[in-house]
Amino acid sequence: MNIKTTIKRIPFHIFKWNTKRFVKLHEKEFQKKVAIISTDQYLGKLKDDVYLKCMFSRSKVKTDIVSWQDKNVDFNQYDALIIRSIWGFHHHLEEFEKWLTTIKNNHILLLNPVDMIKDNLDKEKQFQLLDQYQIKHIETTFTESKNIKEVLIKQKDASIVVKPTISESGNDTYLLGEENKKNNKTIEEIESLLQNVTSKIMVQPFIKEIENGEYSLVFIDGKFQNAVLRYPSIFTNKNTITHLEQVDPKLYALALQITNIKEYQQSLYMRIDAVKLDDEYQIMEIELTDPDLFFSFIPNHKKRKQTFQFFVDSVLKRIDKK
Repeated sequence: MNIKTTIKRIPFHIFKWNTKRFVKLHEKEFQKKVAIISTDQYLGKLKDDVYLKCMFSRSKVKTDIVSWQDKNVDFNQYDALIIRSIWGFHHHLEEFEKWLTTIKNNHILLLNPVDMIKDNLDKEKQFQLLDQYQIKHIETTFTESKNIKEVLIKQKDASIVVKPTISESGNDTYLLGEENKKNNKTIEEIESLLQNVTSKIMVQPFIKEIENGEYSLVFIDGKFQNAVLRYPSIFTNKNTITHLEQVDPKLYALALQITNIKEYQQSLYMRIDAVKLDDEYQIMEIELTDPDLFFSFIPNHKKRKQTFQFFVDSVLKRIDKK
């Protein structure tokens, strides 16, 4: 870690120290207990997880960061579980789905809810819901066949993206027809790489406008909180994230259509990813499982703290309603 980064983190470390002091003084007053759900790989390593834990503690809530993979954790002891940094769960999908089922069967409050997460994991179900509500999204073909040549016969686009319906962070995502870009593969290479994928395959036209960035809008409890423009590094070497002070009204209107979907009404958090094509926006994905909410990119410290507090307050309301 360089000196500049260390200096930037000083206020955060002071905040952590003050929180520990607060906990020592008030711990006997804590009546609720929540767990921030991570995974073995990221347990306690994410700044947003730690900051969220501090904000719960300052609201007099006993808070642990735990891994869903830890067999020694008694999840029944918590008033609520909040899924956060579980990235990589798709490598242990069967175990993760069993864990979700156990949580549901034990009537433990999970945020987002189990059924919502299970439906959101599969992109085909996600896009079917968008079609049901007539919301524009990237044209997508879903297939069980790993025979990419067979699938391509039906494709009109010269350049396509191929990936599993259940994946994340660009894992197993490949490009065909763009020789100068990262992850460009031949048909034979893609077929070989996808042989061990257990989910369906999705095929989309390569959207060149993605080079202008992908928009991500974050909603907590149905209320807009934050937006960024980011450049995913799947196909290029550019990987930057910029906080947006203003959001195009067209994009915001499209996002509101999604927040109004009946099946999403119980979501605690939601991230909506979109791309701009000509003068219109199309949905790329709706993240309801473990999205990065980009709270750390909110430049105004007061606003960032208010956003974390709103997240905490929204969880506490749900616990009280339980």
